[in-house]
Amino acid sequence: MRKAILLFMMMLVPVAPGTWAQKHAPTEAQCDADARAWGEKADIDTQNVDELKLRIEELIVCKDTYRQGESLYFLAAIMSLGSIQDREENFINRHGLYGQFQDEDRHGKR
Repeated sequence: MRKAILLFMMMLVPVAPGTWAQKHAPTEAQCDADARAWGEKADIDTQNVDELKLRIEELIVCKDTYRQGESLYFLAAIMSLGSIQDREENFINRHGLYGQFQDEDRHGKR
């Protein structure tokens, strides 16, 4: 869970308010419905990374706008972020890039 929270915090920068075209938050009812639907692993697994990032952006707007549903929106966003992280790790492993990642990290390339 700690890893997921850290990943979520890192993702806030690229999806900070003002970086997407949506000018207003969806209704609270829409936020609730989306978070419930998007928090299902079966649904998350069918979406590409671009769609997951769009969903995360909306969920952050919902979280910031409707504090009452904050934990629901946060959990759905964390699940999507976790899926992205798993896919990135699988890609790195599939292409044998983990050693290069470690080497660069040891040399301060972050």
